[in-house]
Amino acid sequence: MNKKILIVDDDRMSVNVARSYLSNENFELFVVNDGEEAYKTATKLLPDIVLMDVVMPGIDGYDTCRLLKRNLATESIPIIFVTNLGNTIECVFDAGGCDYVCKPYSKIELITKVTFHLEMQSKINQIEDLNIKLKKTIEEKNAEISALKNRVSES
Repeated sequence: MNKKILIVDDDRMSVNVARSYLSNENFELFVVNDGEEAYKTATKLLPDIVLMDVVMPGIDGYDTCRLLKRNLATESIPIIFVTNLGNTIECVFDAGGCDYVCKPYSKIELITKVTFHLEMQSKINQIEDLNIKLKKTIEEKNAEISALKNRVSES
């Protein structure tokens, strides 16, 4: 199954660049033009990763990221900011983003960062699944121990 990428940018040229770089990489690409539409789309689509512009009409990228991180359905989606702003690093991480690329960026830079964060999220999901299974196993073993203790004390 192809990974879903939500591209959030109001600049048509930036969207076209991202599309051209990612279109041959077996990703399913979705594009919206502002923060409000990004929030609505992300909560319905649940993309695997979001590429988020910072400066957009209405809700900017940082505030959109904060909204997505407050929503249980979208909080774990990696958000990579795509920007040409200079003071990016602090703002990206303060908003809840996992990384950023500065415009203009290269194809290899974008693909590398997207692939890295998709792989990281996949590993995090695997660990969370294993933790759930481990907790269930522990609960089952504790129940077995309790049952054995009850049998011994009844004897």
